[in-house]
Amino acid sequence: MVRPHQRKVVKKMTVDLNQFGKWLLDERQRRKIRQMQIEKACGVSHVMISNYENGADIRISTLTKILDALDYEPVVIIRRKRK
Repeated sequence: MVRPHQRKVVKKMTVDLNQFGKWLLDERQRRKIRQMQIEKACGVSHVMISNYENGADIRISTLTKILDALDYEPVVIIRRKRK
């Protein structure tokens, strides 16, 4: 979704999977992207994108498709629970 002539600035950010929907909504609004544009870019229906923005559970494969459409790369960190 980023135009080829644009240079992407790499930023590190942490998004808790439980907060992904809020992040997605904020990111989409910040970039002035419609749900239908994401649907066309990744094949995930705009109805499901709305559901995710409202807190629905999401599969890792779907998360990856959406992030790819937004020109992000997911990094998964697995760690032990704190005692």
